[in-house]
Amino acid sequence: MRAFNAHGPLPDGSQSVESAIAMINGLFGYGGPSQMLHGAERAVTLETDRSSPFYALAQVTLGHADVSSATSIARYRRCRTSPQ
Repeated sequence: MRAFNAHGPLPDGSQSVESAIAMINGLFGYGGPSQMLHGAERAVTLETDRSSPFYALAQVTLGHADVSSATSIARYRRCRTSPQ
């Protein structure tokens, strides 16, 4: 999938192949907890269109990665700064 990074938005509505890969890494954590959190943070950075379901999925991915990697301080910080 990485070979297709420069193709821009995908037909399914996600912003890019990079975003899709970041969400997969954030949900499944193939490289361990730190890679899971990194992928989820990257997905949130890339998925910025609030009207897209992929924006919501990126946010859920980040919450999942936070819980899975047991970063309670990060969870607290994100909850305090999350959009209403």
